[in-house]
Order: sequence, then C-alpha cells, then structure tokens
Amino acid sequence: MLSIEREVRLSEATHDKGVLILQGFLRNRFAHERPLSLVASLAFEQSYGAIAGDSASLAELCAILSRIGGFALRQDLAVTGSVNQQGEVQAVGGLDEKIEGFFDCCRLRGLTGHQGVIIPAANVENLALREDVGEAIERSEFQILPVRTVEQALEALTGIAAGAPDEPDTLFSLVDIALVGFAQRLAQFGANRPDAARRLERQPAPKRGWEAADLAWLPDRSNGLADLVVVTSPRRPSARRRSFALFGIR
Repeated sequence: MLSIEREVRLSEATHDKGVLILQGFLRNRFAHERPLSLVASLAFEQSYGAIAGDSASLAELCAILSRIGGFALRQDLAVTGSVNQQGEVQAVGGLDEKIEGFFDCCRLRGLTGHQGVIIPAANVENLALREDVGEAIERSEFQILPVRTVEQALEALTGIAAGAPDEPDTLFSLVDIALVGFAQRLAQFGANRPDAARRLERQPAPKRGWEAADLAWLPDRSNGLADLVVVTSPRRPSARRRSFALFGIR
C-alpha cells in the first residue's frame, strides 16, 4: 500500500504508522488462505502541508474497502478515528473541534437531518460541544454516530451489513470476491505471458572507468525482447572503494 504523502515526505511518522496498520488489518481479514494481490495508493488530494497523527486511519480504511469492493459510501457523514489491526476503533484527540468544523460546513449548505460525524465510542463521554451543535443534535438536525469497530462504521456509511468474507451478500464478501479476482487475473496473466516474467541476475562487476548509470537495451534474439542493462561505477578513480555490479533484467 503506497502512501503518497509518505513518498513525498509530507507525512510524519505517526501518520505513516497508521497506514501500515491498515495493511495489517487487510492481511488479518483477507489473507488467511492466500496472499493479498493488491496495490493501492492513499492521498489527501490538494493537501500540500505536513500531515500528522492516525485519526484519519478509519476513514482511509473505509475508502480502501469501498474501492476494492465497489460499494459506495455516504458523502454526508464525516469520519474520524484511529483503528488497530483487529479493526477496533480507537480514541482520537481534538474531536470537539472536528465535529464543530463539519457542523459549520453543513449549516452553511443547509442542515438536512442526515448529516453527522462517525466518531470512536471511546470519545463520547469526553465530548464538550458548543451549545448550537448540541441543540441541533437534540432537534435531530445533526447526528453523532459512535462506533467501536470498522464493521459498524461501514454499516453506518452504507446501510449494508459488513459481515465476514465468507458470508454472502455482505460488504466483506464483496471485498473478498474482488481480491480473489485480482489474484486469479494475476495468475492467469503470468500463465499466458511467461515472457513477461522478469529475472534479476547479478553479473561480475565491471572494470573501473565506466560512466555512472550508463543505460543500454541489448536485443535478446531468443524471444524478440531486449535486456535492460544498467552499469554503474565511480566517475573518479580516487573515489572511495564501493561495490558495483552489472544487472541484467529479462
């Protein structure tokens, strides 16, 4: 799983840890009988500042599962919460401000009675919301939805039971079916295209004097493909002794 923020160094270690925990959850739920055949990327679109903390990990996990399983999520509910590898939703900080900020956005667009925020159940007893937010909740114009698990969050966002991977007509069964399909297509591709399999071979180190990062394509007469050869070595003979090698990728 690729975190774009991590790749461009816009995230701190606490956020990166949250993304890695999501991988542990996916393996725990969907990789008991086979390895995961999945490549996914996460990004905060049009966000150009540093990101810290793991309070977005529940929302990130719901988004990933939605994309894999092909089911839609409600767009009138905000989501906040940390999640562990077992799918348990954990408390986060700054919750009053997060709820109040989303409430203000909803009020500007018009309260419908369906808008609200999914929060960790562990945070409920510590809420200290503004008076106008509390009044809107009492009038059923705004909702606070406490959850303890990822399953509860998904059910609030879809209205469909999360279930289990082997339970038909559930969200997790849709995800499992999609992951099985990914694995089958990958296996079929490898069986139909043996020439596409690449092998990395280590060759004897070249002599000094080669330019750094020389790149060349050498024809392979046996199958019509070409070998990519990358040659690296010090530019200056006096450079500190290092280990360089020639790699051929077929």
